[in-house]
Amino acid sequence: MSGVNLVMNKKHNFDKWSPYSVYILGFLWADGYLRKKDSGIVLTIVEEDGIKIKPIIKKTGEWSFRYIQPKNSERRQIRMQLYDKALKEFLLRYRYDVKSLVSPELLLSEIPDKYLHYWWRGFFDGDGSNNANGIEFYGHFEQDWSFMNILSNKLGGIVFKYKQRIRGYGRSSFINIRHKNSIQKFLLYINSGEKFGLDRKHHSKPERKKFSTYRGVFKARHGRVRAQFKMNDVMYFLGNFSSEIEAAKAYDKKAKEMLGDRAVLNFF
Repeated sequence: MSGVNLVMNKKHNFDKWSPYSVYILGFLWADGYLRKKDSGIVLTIVEEDGIKIKPIIKKTGEWSFRYIQPKNSERRQIRMQLYDKALKEFLLRYRYDVKSLVSPELLLSEIPDKYLHYWWRGFFDGDGSNNANGIEFYGHFEQDWSFMNILSNKLGGIVFKYKQRIRGYGRSSFINIRHKNSIQKFLLYINSGEKFGLDRKHHSKPERKKFSTYRGVFKARHGRVRAQFKMNDVMYFLGNFSSEIEAAKAYDKKAKEMLGDRAVLNFF
C-alpha cells in the first residue's frame, strides 16, 4: 500500500489493495477498534451480519472468531480479532485509533479510485442504514463528517444533511441522504464491481408513508411508537410508548419545556 511497508507474513493480506482489504478497511473505520495493550485489531458484529462478513474478512488474513453474548442485548455477536504489529502501525498512521473524531481523508486519498467504492460499501455496512428516512450514517457526537464532501463531489453532487441527536442513553451525530436521486447515486456507486457484503442494505426502500397525524410521533418496533422533539438541528429522543396519544403527550411536554408559550402542541 502507498507510503507504508507492511511486513509480509501469513497473518494478513493488507500489503496490497484489493476489493476485500479495502472493504474491511471501511468496515473497521465504522465498527473496528485497536487494542491499546497489544497489537490486536478487533471487529465486533451482530451474529447474522457476522456470518456474511466472515468469509470476506478471512480473505484478508488469519483472523480468529469468537461468539459472544452481550449483557445488554439479546442478539449474539461475532468478535473477529487479528494480532499484527505492522498492520496496527499502518492503521495508526491513518488515525484508526481516534476515528470517532477525525476524517479518513488521508486514507481515501491513497486508495486507488477503482477500489474506493469498496471502502464506502464497508463503511456503510458497518455504520450505515437504509430505511424509510433514506440513507443514514451514524457516528460520535463530535464526529468530523467533512469526508462526506469527497463522496458528494465524486458522485456529481449528492444532497445530505448533518444532524446531532441527544437521546436518553447518549449523544450522537448522523448524516442523512434523503433526496431520491442522491440515494440512487449512492447505491449504484457502492454496488458496482464485485458483489459481496450486507446486501440487505444495498437496495432502494419504498417511500415513507405518513404514520401518525400527531406532531413528533413516529413508528417504532414491535407495534410501539416513539416520540422525538427537534430544535436547532438537535433531535431529542423522548422514548417509546404503547400508544400514539402517550407519545404525543410526551412531545407536548418537551415542547413546552423548550419553547414555553411559543410551542405548537398536539393537545391544547
